[in-house]
Amino acid sequence: MSPLALLLTIVSVALLFALVTENGTSAAIAEKLLSRLGSRMHLAPLALFVITAVISAAGAGNITATLLIAPLAMRFAARIGLSPFLTTLLVIGGANAGSLSPVSMTGILARELLSGPQWSEAALTSLSWRMFLTVFGSVTALQAIGFLIFGGYAWLRAHARKGVAKTGEPRLLNRAQLVTTLVVAMFSVLVLATPLSPGLIAAVAAIVLISSRLASLQKALRLVPWKSVALIAVMLQLAHFAERFGWVALAASQLSQMGTPASMPIWIALIAAALSTVSSSSGVVLPLLLPMIPAFAAAGADPGATAVAVVLGSHLVDCSPLSSLGAMCLGAVHGESRKQERRLFVALLAWGLAMVPVSGLIAAML
Repeated sequence: MSPLALLLTIVSVALLFALVTENGTSAAIAEKLLSRLGSRMHLAPLALFVITAVISAAGAGNITATLLIAPLAMRFAARIGLSPFLTTLLVIGGANAGSLSPVSMTGILARELLSGPQWSEAALTSLSWRMFLTVFGSVTALQAIGFLIFGGYAWLRAHARKGVAKTGEPRLLNRAQLVTTLVVAMFSVLVLATPLSPGLIAAVAAIVLISSRLASLQKALRLVPWKSVALIAVMLQLAHFAERFGWVALAASQLSQMGTPASMPIWIALIAAALSTVSSSSGVVLPLLLPMIPAFAAAGADPGATAVAVVLGSHLVDCSPLSSLGAMCLGAVHGESRKQERRLFVALLAWGLAMVPVSGLIAAML
């Protein structure tokens, strides 16, 4: 797929879920589910993680899911006494756990960046699921460990028998939100079950919502993560020029000299993690490194393991406040003093940096 076609696919999917956000469907579903906790406050962290993961996996991807859920999660966490740091682990963990779903914006991006004559359709589908399951399992396990170690276990013990204070009954989904939910479900089914382009399916779904006046196009356009779309566009062009002028092959050759072909996924995971700590996994790292996979394979590396290493390394460090998702969660925190905000910044940065070597260790086991 050409850079322009891929960019149009990303814009179509992003617009569809901007429309879903604009008419309040995602927020209404999330609030409804959280309100069902009742006396089971100890399930609140799991609920935040699962809700964010489902929204991300259903098609929104990690950027849109975090943008949508982070403000809601921070307000809810303040009500139940959950720290912003732990809330960030849950929200970003959930967003990234579902981000490589074959129907999510991030998963579609990764698949299209890898598409080419070197992969059969069956092999590409298998690799897509492998990337999704690896990132899902790794992120879920690591965020759960971090949550329990850094205060989550103590919070669970203190709130095991408490209930969530009600702030009023959540509103039922209206007609527009119910239809929107059905449209998103159809989008997911068609992407999984048909060979049609995800971009085409998303565009048709968006046209249905707009023409039926179920969501406002003008307001939705302001919700599209244009900065991330622009980053993807720039990185796609850079990757295209790098491949055209032989820079990709040169970079792969230099990396292959750092170790054996078997160790290349480890180095790639470390590089992807280091880059993502200060940038964006979807906007920078994936468009930059995934097009290099054929060159890495030519240098002797396992292409499947290397592709998994790229998505793994780039997603494990996303809690860093210098990364796009970490910055979104940091910006969603309100009511904290400057000293507390600085402590949160340092804690998130430390977690992100700690995940860099961890990504290499997991890549070594692939």
